[in-house]
Amino acid sequence: MPYNFSVNLLQMAPAMDVAIEKVQASHHDLDITMEHLFNTSFRSCDEVTSQSVSMLSEYVYNSKRSTDCYAILTTGCADSSGIASLARGNDWLLFSNSMASNTFLNPDVGSPTAVALTGTYVGYARVVLEIMSYYTWHHATLFVEGKALTPFYKFLASQLIVSSRASVEPFNLELLTMIDNSNLTIKAVLERAKLRSRVIILLTLGTTAVQILVFFNVQPSQVDEYGTIDQFAYPLNDLPLDLPPIKSSYEAVELFVKAATELKHLSDECGGVNLVGKLANRTARLSTGDVLISGDRSRNLDLNIFGFNTTTGTMQIIGTYMWASGNLHWSTDRRITWPGINGTAPRDVPVCGFTGIDGICAASVISTRNLAVATALASMLFLTGSTICLRWNWDRIVNPNDNHTWQLNPVLLHHHPTLQSVHEREDTQYYLSKYHGLLY
Repeated sequence: MPYNFSVNLLQMAPAMDVAIEKVQASHHDLDITMEHLFNTSFRSCDEVTSQSVSMLSEYVYNSKRSTDCYAILTTGCADSSGIASLARGNDWLLFSNSMASNTFLNPDVGSPTAVALTGTYVGYARVVLEIMSYYTWHHATLFVEGKALTPFYKFLASQLIVSSRASVEPFNLELLTMIDNSNLTIKAVLERAKLRSRVIILLTLGTTAVQILVFFNVQPSQVDEYGTIDQFAYPLNDLPLDLPPIKSSYEAVELFVKAATELKHLSDECGGVNLVGKLANRTARLSTGDVLISGDRSRNLDLNIFGFNTTTGTMQIIGTYMWASGNLHWSTDRRITWPGINGTAPRDVPVCGFTGIDGICAASVISTRNLAVATALASMLFLTGSTICLRWNWDRIVNPNDNHTWQLNPVLLHHHPTLQSVHEREDTQYYLSKYHGLLY
């Protein structure tokens, strides 16, 4: 686990300790212990990822006892594929208290003993696409912050691309990675995005998000980078279970003990596969409420959709995605204050296209171009005609008795043989040059 950045051990450990005290009080026959694996010198997820498997392997080698039941709780900063391999090899129950990928839950690539307690990237992507579908938006640009401490943003971006391509709807998503959050970089990606979409999905830190006017800003939990946490309309509970990763860390202890107790009563071995069998496709009643774990060993979280109220200056819940029903539920008395004249959501494709010269405006642009060309040609013809008329009138003034008509010069008339082949083009040019002298 990270020690003191992102969602870290200092936040999660107290929740797990409280959970152990609670279940230990009601299960005197169990001896529950918690081993925290961390390094205080790590300052990024990359450092945690690089060392997580070796730390766990060292613990397994030095401390594993055949008479014990084991469960691992891993975070988004850890090497999920490497730890899943260890869990699969040792038949240990594996919980994730952060967003889980398809790889993590895949029984062949990840582990058949893995359980995602804090949602999945597939679930998040599904909700984002559901919102786009609701507004009939099919074009969008993803802005991904490349140097964020958490891998949440880049993993979700990848899943959004995959899910959009698998959808029956004609989604067209483009991914742009921001190397930094400077004004120059933000301007560059906005300039590129405006030629492809009017919907921007920001997968960036909150401090970056506030610099850009956006339609979507996806975050794993409520954050206070938008000014203060008080901007959210309802009072925020200040207990240790505020954040989903911390709450799921607490719940992992109760779920582990609940499954192990059932297996003990059935005299079954408490390996990871057997423990998962007691959790998957069931609803567990815990002290925090009911927890539904689906047949694919994942628990998807209901997601709140916030909109900024320009009158009150607060973020207010305008909708919710409920996994029990699988539908979006919109507030009846709260709406997004869309910018513009009529206050409605922007079209997927503007009436004049993303360039401003397509769609219904294309004919106008062509007409304007044709008018400009016609005007130029008319000016040239007028100038040429005026010059010819002026020259003709001047000749009449100077030579009033001349017959001003074209005449053939009979002296230069002579016969040329008919051309038989297109290969005689050079000769043709020669003959044509002779004709120039026939008129005077």
